[in-house]
Amino acid sequence: MDLISQVEKIGIFCINYRDTMEMCSDKYRTILKLAEAALPAPKTALLQGEDTLEFAFETVGGEFPVIVKMLSGSKGVGVFFAESWKSLKGFLQMIWKISEEEELLIQQYIETDHDYRVHVLGDDVIAAMKRFVVPGDFRANFSLGGKVEETTLTEEEMEMCIMASKAVRATWSGVDFVKDKDGNPYILEINSSPGTTGIEKATNEDLVNMVVDHALDRDNWRLKARECGWIEILEINDIGDFKGKFDTGNGSLCVLHAENYT
Repeated sequence: MDLISQVEKIGIFCINYRDTMEMCSDKYRTILKLAEAALPAPKTALLQGEDTLEFAFETVGGEFPVIVKMLSGSKGVGVFFAESWKSLKGFLQMIWKISEEEELLIQQYIETDHDYRVHVLGDDVIAAMKRFVVPGDFRANFSLGGKVEETTLTEEEMEMCIMASKAVRATWSGVDFVKDKDGNPYILEINSSPGTTGIEKATNEDLVNMVVDHALDRDNWRLKARECGWIEILEINDIGDFKGKFDTGNGSLCVLHAENYT
């Protein structure tokens, strides 16, 4: 992350900046961003210790099974499926025995045999695939052996994924969502560095070159804003008031501009 910060400071375009990566790597911050954007997600609560468990469980619906997630993690790692109080408490006690400060998410379980991974680049959906749950598991990640196939999204689903990507200020992202038995979508998470192997296999699209071409087109560059100076009203003896702009070291020259003499 420090390298990304240094690259940002010298004005080099990044496909995804540090703040986007940090939001996507923290599943709770991602859920909060989705809520701010009024986008659908499973009921979710933060677990900060055993004393918050019952309240969090009721917040997500008060029914088993539920999903428990570590705040960081990818490729399905750090995700647990709990079918009873016994399995839920056993898992949490093990985690908190290792790290008392570990925060986790408890989340409503949406029953399905597949989920969707959608790649968003800029303002467009460039690829989408359906991922089928691994036999004997509840996860559908390609990295865990899940089968994948190309899929077609509705206009509403594409718009939802684009809005989700924008909610975390991503240029390129992988948006994961599921649909309940009534066809209602729920966004699970957003990835700031999505894998391409599975989706390229499913769609026969060269996504890596799409991303490179997008990055090489300067019209797509979204550079981070940098402070370049301050504007103040100054008073100088025998001259009067004037509006001055003081440059910071971010400019090529350090100068004082003055206008609107009185």
